[in-house]
Amino acid sequence: MNATDTFAAIGDCILSSTATALEQQAALVEFTDLCTSIGGVQPDVCFDAWSGDSLLNSGVAISPQAAAHCVADVRRTVVYIRGLYAAICAAQIRFATAKTALDTEASSAPIPLRILYAGCGPYATLLLPLLHRFAPGTLQMVLLDIHEESLNSVQQLIASAGYAEHDLSLVRADACHYQHPDPLHLIVVETMQKALEQEPQVPITRQLAPQLVGEGVLVPQSIDVSLVLQREGELKRLGALLSLAANVDLTSVRVQIPTVAELQQWRAVLHTHITVFGEHQLGVGEAEITLARLFPELSPLVAGQCWDIAYKTGPYPCFEACLVGS
Repeated sequence: MNATDTFAAIGDCILSSTATALEQQAALVEFTDLCTSIGGVQPDVCFDAWSGDSLLNSGVAISPQAAAHCVADVRRTVVYIRGLYAAICAAQIRFATAKTALDTEASSAPIPLRILYAGCGPYATLLLPLLHRFAPGTLQMVLLDIHEESLNSVQQLIASAGYAEHDLSLVRADACHYQHPDPLHLIVVETMQKALEQEPQVPITRQLAPQLVGEGVLVPQSIDVSLVLQREGELKRLGALLSLAANVDLTSVRVQIPTVAELQQWRAVLHTHITVFGEHQLGVGEAEITLARLFPELSPLVAGQCWDIAYKTGPYPCFEACLVGS
């Protein structure tokens, strides 16, 4: 089987409603092996002092090797690929309908869907397994990454997969400052860690979301972070802290520590829930990027205390807490 057919088979497995989790995992292992052999970027956890990462003034852009390793988070990868496919199909219908309503000639060709994939990494993981399902000329795609090594890898993958006829452009840039020349129909950004810490998902979204056309689609549709108190087998939700969507609101949220028995046994924790598109969602703990994160800034917990909690942007984005009245 050649590379073109292999990429198509992998994508079809991921999108299949009957494929098992083990089959999807095997497909992603094959995808990683194929991308490594063609593009030359070897997956690596890269835990050693952020080796190869780019430290930006708006967050950490993880290295190409670390980005490649993200494919191994099977649930995350599958949900994102399925969600992006659903989003592209929905956008095609939405904007084809909008164009038809304005056209005087019913035979006029549909406009290509303008897509920006910010932080595509070395494998363009979310898009490459889907391209065989879209005819050349229907999508106009820009794949953006800050690492030249990633873009060189993607260029080789595109050529090997036989996608030269597709409208694909590669751009090296910091997505936090990127301005596209035309309004976009769809933007996909997956540059995050749990609780939106460290990586620049928030500043990228703030920069790119306003560049969508009216009714344009942002993937993921929303990333919701909430604060809970947790002890073994029990949760007490204190409130939503941030909902990152096309409209970005970073207003601080005030929470009060409740009076509960044995308060010293509870821990403040941040929970992350992601709606990629529609029904394609990642709940708390279903993927590495939605694992619960301890929030020791509120420790020791004191009943009745009020805290203002806000998301801080900068070189290391994260949530910060300020004790009211301190």
